[in-house]
Amino acid sequence: MTLINTNPLEAGKQALQSGDLLTAEAALAQAAQQLPDSAEVALLWAQCAVRRGEVRTARERFAALLRQHPGHFRGWLEAGHLSRQLGRQAEVMHFYRMATQVAPLHWEGWLALSCALEAEGQWDEAAGCYHRALPLATQAPDGEAVPVSQVHARMAKSRLERGDAARALESLRQALGLMRVEKPEPDVNVTAALQIDLGDVLMRLGLADAAHRAFE
Repeated sequence: MTLINTNPLEAGKQALQSGDLLTAEAALAQAAQQLPDSAEVALLWAQCAVRRGEVRTARERFAALLRQHPGHFRGWLEAGHLSRQLGRQAEVMHFYRMATQVAPLHWEGWLALSCALEAEGQWDEAAGCYHRALPLATQAPDGEAVPVSQVHARMAKSRLERGDAARALESLRQALGLMRVEKPEPDVNVTAALQIDLGDVLMRLGLADAAHRAFE
């Protein structure tokens, strides 16, 4: 554990970014004492527990954050992500729905809810949420706007993780097609990652020739 900064909040942020989780935990615990009303500190402290694998502590910290700051979009969203990892589907739905309620103009909440609804087979509502996310992606506040292709790419990843290769293929093709329009010279690493996923999906669907072409 290393001392990074005499300001515990900044020290905690820097340690979390660098992966020094012991330092982050100690610094953020101090920051939480100094700034008990800070939503930023509470979120970082919960994130630290998630990264340390301390699930119960992370859940308690998210709960405390959301009791004190019920309008905190990122808190609802990340609490939902944690519940999804734990397979607590009822909680996932609640947290993601709350995220869309407190920040209806933020694309990430709608996309997360869409993915969760698809996992439950609620296709119509899922499609509606997906389509709400797309136009909002380029308008997100606080520097969180992304190209629409990234929304399709994230949906493809969710579908692929769930084993829904056919729908993942649809999203991947949309992502790759839009990427070429959005940027004449797209990021090579991002494009390569999508092409690898595309090849994987095509192989799962038994389309070996098309999969080989995706890697060319």
